[in-house]
Amino acid sequence: METPLDWLNARTFAVIAALSAAVFAADLLQEYPRRWHRSWRYPPQTEKSILGRDIVGDLEARKSLRLKTLHRDVSAEIAIAREEGFEVDKIQRAADSALGLDSPRYRAAAMERLQKLRLAIPRKPLKMRVARDEDDPEDFPPPRTKHAAGAQKRP
Repeated sequence: METPLDWLNARTFAVIAALSAAVFAADLLQEYPRRWHRSWRYPPQTEKSILGRDIVGDLEARKSLRLKTLHRDVSAEIAIAREEGFEVDKIQRAADSALGLDSPRYRAAAMERLQKLRLAIPRKPLKMRVARDEDDPEDFPPPRTKHAAGAQKRP
């Protein structure tokens, strides 16, 4: 009968080391067969479509138009604030500089800047009516309803 100490020899350690190295190598190198299979199964397109540039150009034009529309709206709100007597020249300069960031790389920052400027525009306080605390039944007349013919009134 063999004891566990009989398994502790150079050959057993060599087999364990080889298996460990194989598992470690398989873990490290498993990406390469997958990449090869993916490129073999789904090869990349050799030529890009001409229409792709048109679509990207149209999308960029639409995003640029959205930024210009936001700038126009913010400028209109600034003009209203100027008519009300507020000093808004700094805000208008900041809005105009945000319009200068109309490139794909900086467009999101320009949109965010214009939205923050829109919140910074001063406005006159709204005049609100004060609601009464008491509800008088005289203020609310009973609804004009008729009982159905032959219907009995509830007790």
